[in-house]
Amino acid sequence: MMKADEEALDKVTAVFKTERGKSWDEWIVLEMRVRYRLDLPYSGQVEIGAPTRNFDFSCLLGRSCALVTMRGKDREQAFKGVVFGFKHVGEFERGSVARLDFAPALWALRHGRDTRAFENRTAPQIIEEVLKEALAPLGRKVRLNLTHELRSREYRTQQDESDWDFVARLMQEEGITFYFDQGKEDTDKETIVLVDSNHAFPEIVTMGSVQELAAAVVPLPVPAKKKARFSAKVVDGATGEPIPGVKLELQLVDGSKCDLVSGSDGTVEVPDVVPGHHTLSGAIGGLTMKNALELVSVGDSPGSASGGGASSISGKTTRAPPTGAASATPYRVVGIERYKVKRGDTLAKIAAKNDLDRAMLAYFNWGVYSPSEVEEKLRDEVGCTQKDPNGRYVLTDEDEPGIIFIPKPWRAGALGVGREHVVRVRPIAARFALYVDEKRNPVRGRQYRIFEAGREVHAGFTDSDGWMTAPFVWSERYELHFDEEPTTEGS
Repeated sequence: MMKADEEALDKVTAVFKTERGKSWDEWIVLEMRVRYRLDLPYSGQVEIGAPTRNFDFSCLLGRSCALVTMRGKDREQAFKGVVFGFKHVGEFERGSVARLDFAPALWALRHGRDTRAFENRTAPQIIEEVLKEALAPLGRKVRLNLTHELRSREYRTQQDESDWDFVARLMQEEGITFYFDQGKEDTDKETIVLVDSNHAFPEIVTMGSVQELAAAVVPLPVPAKKKARFSAKVVDGATGEPIPGVKLELQLVDGSKCDLVSGSDGTVEVPDVVPGHHTLSGAIGGLTMKNALELVSVGDSPGSASGGGASSISGKTTRAPPTGAASATPYRVVGIERYKVKRGDTLAKIAAKNDLDRAMLAYFNWGVYSPSEVEEKLRDEVGCTQKDPNGRYVLTDEDEPGIIFIPKPWRAGALGVGREHVVRVRPIAARFALYVDEKRNPVRGRQYRIFEAGREVHAGFTDSDGWMTAPFVWSERYELHFDEEPTTEGS
């Protein structure tokens, strides 16, 4: 309880201002709220009153604004930005009331999409260029206050993303965050400041010295956090059978990371972890299709469907990898895009659009680096037939099968403890033939075998859409056999 001789905190007052040319209009603040979120621009809502009835608040849209709160004479805080929306609340005897939505100008970068590539630059250089280009027309500035040297990247690609999504992704990858400098003058606009250290943030003025606050706080015992077991199981997305020897990366809620490999029952476990939201992920560096599995889904119930997809395989004969793989090089899980090549494409262009380099993309698809070996694979695996004046194969729409497999990193977050998460995977399979009946309806469950030079290299069953698939790209060197030869029933 407050003693009689103690004073209450000073009352908070607020004013909302909007820019009009070189002057600022002040509005009566009836209600306000500001929302902070980690690594996102703040956003606010303010209910204001105009001194005239039937006032047209739409004229405020797009204007620079500032919400300034004051407690006493020396505690002031400003939230500056742009008016993004409004709602007319009503009319009263002496005026009109509206509710305005505002946020920093940075928030406008969520709108629109762009695709472009940046070569031989660091992430901060790219972020600064994108932000300056987008914010300069809005009269906003960018400032870098970074302490770490970051290496230059050969390629960075903004692929059909908004400027904000692209910048936020780069900042997350490089450990960069930001705050807003509101300026010292009322007419100053907010400046976004990029930082990579807690010491780079501005010091916040508190309501008294540290000693005064410490003396007023009664220390309470901190209960020890109970620890629990994190568990996940890797299974075949079609059969539900456990898959051993699969490497996953786990990031715990405290930020620490550990590499896990599934055991003979497909399970990975970490016995003593703090409860919270943990993250499983998979990287793509140094990976080939031979030691990769395609991610189907991450969930909690092993009995749910694999999520479909023409490349999932129904027969147990296609389970991957075989038992005993845990003792060999671990398999890794990746997302997969099956890209159909077109005229004008090159391996380098396809790689750059997906934050890869040409050598990494070639190595993933065929396990080779050298130009001569890559040329052979373009001919044999992609089906290239045309050459440029230098005698090198070129990609065209006519190439058959004309498929390049693009590996994608993945993350599955918000994974708790106390239950088993299920990571469903499948072989990276390519569709090569469709089995249909005489009415051209797909036939499911028809067994087939693939031979190369008289040796069986793969067997499987047509999936629910009638597709036959294989963990390699079909070419003329393979032969397709059925246990029962197709009749008029199917072809």
